[in-house]
Amino acid sequence: ADVSDTEVLHRGNEVTIRMVGQFQTTRATLSSNPPAVRALYALARSLRAKPGLRIAVHGHRTNEPIPGGIRDRWRAGNVDRARAAYVANLLSDWGVPPERVVTRWHGTSRPLTEGRTARMRRRDARLEIVVRVAREDDAAVVRRLLAAAWDAGPALPTTPIP
Repeated sequence: ADVSDTEVLHRGNEVTIRMVGQFQTTRATLSSNPPAVRALYALARSLRAKPGLRIAVHGHRTNEPIPGGIRDRWRAGNVDRARAAYVANLLSDWGVPPERVVTRWHGTSRPLTEGRTARMRRRDARLEIVVRVAREDDAAVVRRLLAAAWDAGPALPTTPIP
């Protein structure tokens, strides 16, 4: 996969939306990335259509050493938490009740790569959104809803992106 992808993975009763390379290494916000914003907006629309679904937003960061003072290192060390909170707030702004969204952060504990190159580290700086459903059939429905929304190229949300 390219380092700037949104992947949809389906296993059992979970659908995982993995946003890879959508964030700068030390930043928590999506830097004017319309495909990523469209993907999140499609997810929010799907979640509003299925009120029984609950999600967990998992933030991850790279093992990249951060130069600078203590403030820069502190910010970089908490970027996984900030990413998860940022996406949870976007979903809430777009009509997903906050009580349906849980945030988790994992630091560098769950890398996708060995993190030896800038490309590998960029892939590790990711966000994963896990939609858990009661039945595997519901997961297939959610996956189809998301695929249809992304294929149709949904309009950007009218709510401003912070």
